[in-house]
Amino acid sequence: MRVKMIFIIISLIFINKAYSQSFDYGFRYKNTSKVNGEFSLSVGQLNFTKEWKSRAYFQLEMIERTDKYGIGLGLGWANIDSERFIKDFVNYRESLDFIPVELNVKRFFEANNIELGIGIGVSMNFLNYNLDNLDISRNLESKLRVLFGAQGMMEIKMLFPSSYGRNAFAGIEGKYQWVDRANTFLDSKDLTNYRIILKLGGIF
Repeated sequence: MRVKMIFIIISLIFINKAYSQSFDYGFRYKNTSKVNGEFSLSVGQLNFTKEWKSRAYFQLEMIERTDKYGIGLGLGWANIDSERFIKDFVNYRESLDFIPVELNVKRFFEANNIELGIGIGVSMNFLNYNLDNLDISRNLESKLRVLFGAQGMMEIKMLFPSSYGRNAFAGIEGKYQWVDRANTFLDSKDLTNYRIILKLGGIF
């Protein structure tokens, strides 16, 4: 399963590269030498609409963009369930991680040092379950589910000018994601969610 996950991530990276020839303002292919890159690290809150309570969420995002358009790859992570328990005098821990891998297209609007972005995208979402025996430090069971999804987002960023141009920003992003329902070892779960995250990064 881990090999499959790595293959999927690498495939999405190549898809992103294949579309790195961004469009100009008339939706024509433009010179790729004018493409800028954007990189950000984010932290915030992920909220499932029906199942679990709010969880801490972390995200890494890389975008190839112009002043108005961008296409990028995002990788997120949240531990949505983690519990220790004792059965037959043995200490166990079970953990459930949610890992979205997203391909997004964004449109940017800039005014002075403020930039507004709106976007849509598709995603492959990994639901990873582990059961560990803590007494012997051994993994007893590991399962991985791959769920397809789609998302819409809006962000606002404060740009910080420098001698190299506006190459730093701080912002906030809101996102709503529809995800396939998961029929798993934990019964049927609805993983549709919304997120509010704080972003720090740069445009280069």
